[in-house]
Order: sequence, then C-alpha cells, then structure tokens
Amino acid sequence: MSPYKFCAGLLAVSCLAAPALAAREARAQYIMGTVLEIQAEGPRADAAVTAAFEEVRRWDGLLSLYKKESELSRLNASAGDRPFACSPDLWRALESAFAISRETRGLFDPTVLPLLRRGPQALPLVGLDNVRANAHRRTIFFKKRGMGLTLDAHGKGWALDESARLL
Repeated sequence: MSPYKFCAGLLAVSCLAAPALAAREARAQYIMGTVLEIQAEGPRADAAVTAAFEEVRRWDGLLSLYKKESELSRLNASAGDRPFACSPDLWRALESAFAISRETRGLFDPTVLPLLRRGPQALPLVGLDNVRANAHRRTIFFKKRGMGLTLDAHGKGWALDESARLL
C-alpha cells in the first residue's frame, strides 16, 4: 500500500470519528484593552466559554484604571485621604501584586501609576514603603496624596488565571 493511501485512510477515520468528540467552542472578544480568545472542549463548551468571559469582565470591572467606577479606580481616588476597604477579590489581587513586588525587590512595582501619568517628577510617590496595607481589615492607605496603584499586566494575568479555574 502506498504511504499516501495510508495517510488518506487515517484522515478519513479521523473525520469520521470527529462527531463523537466533545463539542468545541472558540470565541474572541476585546476585553481589558486587548483581544482575548478563549477555547473550550466538552459537552458544555459554549457555557464554559461564556462563563470564562464573564469572569474576565468581572475582573476588568474591579481592576480597570479606565473605568471610574472600578474598585481600583475608587481606591486610587482615595489616595492619602483615608484607608480604603477592599473587597475580598481586590484584596487577593493586591496581596499577590505586593508579594511579587517584594520577591522582585521592586522590579515589579504596582505603585508606579503616578510615574506613568506624570513622569519622573512623581518618583517620590512610588514605592511599597508608601503603602500601608492592613490584612486584618483588608484596607489600603497611601501615605502620600497623589499615589496610585496599577495592576495592568498583573491584573490581566490574574483575570486569566481566575477564568481558567472556571474552565
């Protein structure tokens, strides 16, 4: 038998077996400033992909700097005025970001928002030593007015990890 006929036979078997495989769903949406594609396979693939996108949208609603009503935007608006009480979800994301900042000795720094917005003159507003975090009360207090947190890349990764748990 020629090798070409053998390959064609395998392809035909694969095609015939395809309907027996679980359903597959793939969708792409613009979320968190980027195109996100989610694929799932299984009897509830459609529902799983929908739930995963909803989870990413939920995190976008918590962590976005571009939505005034997001919890992170409200935290940043309170800078230097009063301690901000975080939801359990925001607290988990911030704890993770702070831990990475400590592990990298500040190479990853979620406090760089003032620097990104105002340039080098805002450098005194940067650094975890200017943030007071109370784990018992889940509060964040900025020691200086004008400070702010950004979780851009970390927030995207966090949202993806959380949505992956649903899948």
